[in-house]
Amino acid sequence: MEDRITAGLYLEMSDSPPDAYEATRVPEVLSRRGALRATWWENAHPDRADLPRTLEEFSLNTFRRLGER
Repeated sequence: MEDRITAGLYLEMSDSPPDAYEATRVPEVLSRRGALRATWWENAHPDRADLPRTLEEFSLNTFRRLGER
């Protein structure tokens, strides 16, 4: 991330099914000023026991690139 030239990233975690999230939340967030792109993926190993958790587990993780629009 050191070479990133965008103004920032927005992380959102959800328990919504990916198709529903894509159809409803993604357009909502991308319509906001400064939101440029979105990507999302499912948590492949929820509730892992081998790593300590500092955040609650979610089934879907998303990132947004933020910048001027």
